[in-house]
Formats: sequence, C-alpha cells, structure tokens
Amino acid sequence: MTGPSVDIGRDLQFFADPQSAFKTIATDYPVATDAIRAITASANGKSPFVMFEDKRGTSTALGIINQKRTAEFSMECYAYVTNRGTLPDWADMMSSGGWTAVVSSGAAVTATGGSTTVITTGDTTGYSVGDAALFETASGSDQYEIRRITNVVTNTSITVSPALLNTPASGAKIRSGILFKPKDAKDTTPDALTLWACNNNSQNRLIGAVVGTQNISMGGDEAARMTFSGTARQSNLLGQATLETGGPDLNASDTSFDISDTAVIPADVSATKPAYFKVDDEVMKVTGVSGDTITVATRQSYLSGGVAATHADGSLFTPYVPTGTYAGTPIPATSGQLIIAGFPFQVGTISIDIDQGIIYRENVHGDEYVVDGYVGGQRSVTATLDGWSFFDSTMSAALGARERVAETIHAQQGMAEGGILAVEMPTFQFEQPDLDRGGDEVTVSLTGQARGTAAETEIYVMVG
Repeated sequence: MTGPSVDIGRDLQFFADPQSAFKTIATDYPVATDAIRAITASANGKSPFVMFEDKRGTSTALGIINQKRTAEFSMECYAYVTNRGTLPDWADMMSSGGWTAVVSSGAAVTATGGSTTVITTGDTTGYSVGDAALFETASGSDQYEIRRITNVVTNTSITVSPALLNTPASGAKIRSGILFKPKDAKDTTPDALTLWACNNNSQNRLIGAVVGTQNISMGGDEAARMTFSGTARQSNLLGQATLETGGPDLNASDTSFDISDTAVIPADVSATKPAYFKVDDEVMKVTGVSGDTITVATRQSYLSGGVAATHADGSLFTPYVPTGTYAGTPIPATSGQLIIAGFPFQVGTISIDIDQGIIYRENVHGDEYVVDGYVGGQRSVTATLDGWSFFDSTMSAALGARERVAETIHAQQGMAEGGILAVEMPTFQFEQPDLDRGGDEVTVSLTGQARGTAAETEIYVMVG
C-alpha cells in the first residue's frame, strides 16, 4: 500500500552497515538487524551545477556544467542499551566513526571486599585491563556502578578508575561491560558506513558515510541521547514508481520491463551496485536501467523468502525496506552519577561533543564526487556541565576550574543491569566557570576540554 501524498516522519526507519572499503557499498540492501531506532534523521545529497559563462550574443544562459556531488547526514537516537554484554544497535555508528569496541569476556563473579578502587575477588576470569565492569553498590541491590579496569591481579583483585562511590561488600556482584575507546587508526583501513534513511516509500542511500562529529547528552528530564553527523561520498534517492507493462501482466520469468519513472533508480545501478525494489510481496534486484526500461537479476524473490510471481500492470514499484528489529529501551534520567575529582556533583544536564578531526580528500581530479577519502586529524572532546551550586562540592570544583585544574570526570546514567550508559574523561581541563546569580538559586556551568595523557585516552564510553 502506498503512503500519503506527502512525506511524514512517523514511519522513519534508519539502517547502518559497515563497509569493507571507503568506496564499496556495504550490502546491497538494508538488513533488519542493522536498524537503529532513530528519533530524527536527515540525508542531504546535492548535485550542484554552474551556468555557461559565455554570452555569444544572447541574454539566455546557454546551458549548465555539472559539478561534483556532495552528501551530508545527521541522525539522533536514544543511547539505549540492549542486554548487558551485547553491543547496542548504535554500535556501528561508533565503531565506524572513530571508536574501538572492547567487549569484556569477564565471568559473572562476586566481590569479597576491598576498597572503592581495588575490589577483591577470588575469580578474575576474563577480566582485562581496558575492559569495563559493573560493580553492585550493595549485595542484592541490583544497582551498579560501571568503571574502567586499570589493573588485574589474577584471582585476587580488580583496580578501577575513577573510584567507586560505594565500597563493594562481600557477595556484591561483578559483571562484564562494553567499553568504546577512540581509535586513531580509523583511516588506516578507512572506516565507512552505508546508511539508509527510509520513509513513506522513499529511501536515501549513502555510501562511504563517515561519522565526523558526535554529541552525547545526559541528565535533565530527558533520556540519554546521541547524535551522529558526517559526510558521505555518494548519495542516492530512491522513490516509488509503477509497472508499465502496456497491459499484460509481468510474468515471473521477465527480467526486463518498463516502469513509469526510472529516475527513482540510481543512475549508476549495476550488478555490483544493485538496488532492491519491491512489487507486491516480491523483492527484485535491479541491475541496470536504460530509458524507461530496467533490468533485474534472475527472478527468485530476493530477500522475501518466497518465489517470483506475476504482477499486474500498474502495480507499485517501491524501494525495499525491511521491518527493523530493535532491542533495549531508552535510559531515563531517574538514576545515575556525576563524579568530579572523586566527589559527587549535583548536575542538571551534561553535553559532550566529540569532533574526530576528519580531514577529507576533496575534489580529486577526474572523480564525480567531492570526497575521495579521508585522513584522521586531531580529535577534540569538549563538554558542558550545568548544575546547582553547592558550597561543599560545586564551588570547590568551580574554584579549581578557575585555575584551569585538570580533573577526572565520570558521568553515568542508569544503574540497572542492561540499562547503563557512562562517559569517562580521565583528564578534563576546566575553563572559567559561569555562575548565574540571577535566578532563585545560584547555578554553575562548567565547560572545558578533555585531553589525553597518552594516545586515545581523552574519553571512554561504557555500556552495561
């Protein structure tokens, strides 16, 4: 069934799949398990041109000169988490956007005591330095703090950073988590994605998409959110047409036939870069287009699990979009922590911006597209923390910020297993604080930049 006559946003489906190379499409079609539960998504492909400049005795432009194509994208989603130890749906946007995912294989064990930094346990199987782990705040509470592991003494202890707010009691559970850390080698074998933004029988397909900037927002009244933005090499817009067989039905064996508008198919469609369209319950693999005629691969009902069928003249011909599969729920701001220099901090909202410093190789001679590749430049991680001004904690942090003191920041939203997101910035350089004294209560805004003391140590994102 066709959608309404105007595009609406309520049936947005967004898919992301990593590519093997920057210019090579990931898969020919969106896969249900590649779906991300997006809040908003935009894909802006442009095909610029300029007019002939020569006049030749006429006041009318004589024609156009095609310029190189460009593409930009943005997607916002909830930072929802699936089962603990399972990569969330949005992990591909991270791992193909300048991050390495470290999935701990640590066994489910219990603490025997220890301190807030060195937790003793009789079993450290599977836990390694650089992993993320969850520590139960009190035995039987099923509330956890997530931390980065900095040292492991086999079957004796696990050291974490920063310190926990609660000392694990004997019998408190320890569980493995997932940690994302920056990856400087993202351009050695260039990370890139194929993205599909689908809505109302239309589809944007982006090839060679590179996540250049990200935002993580936590706290306030909202669930934790992430925004991914960047540039893609190629953008295609796929739309809806109808079969134009001239009266007779399209037989199950036909591999060449007319449609009402071949502009809905990418002009460079081929056997190695096909497009998939659906007619009734049959999915066809389009491999060529010429005039009003398209060519499809041998009919076998691709991807739909059925067989090739007969279709009536005038049947709808629409881009294939599977029903996405999703897991996990958004993480509300009803529990969590913000720790600055080891002290809890009363915060309203947290906003963290990550710029991967992508430098695109642009305008390569003889190429149809602006972008031909990229290298990784210097990464920038900035953050703003807005909260209440308390004498004993916030003002101390504000005074430290005034002197540009570097501190450790750890922000966690959610405390239940399978519903935790955390960000650690081990060395955060504060800037001058902004105190708002005009309201009913004095509030403070702390801003600054995370810096690494070694390669790839500016920021860690953890889920559990």
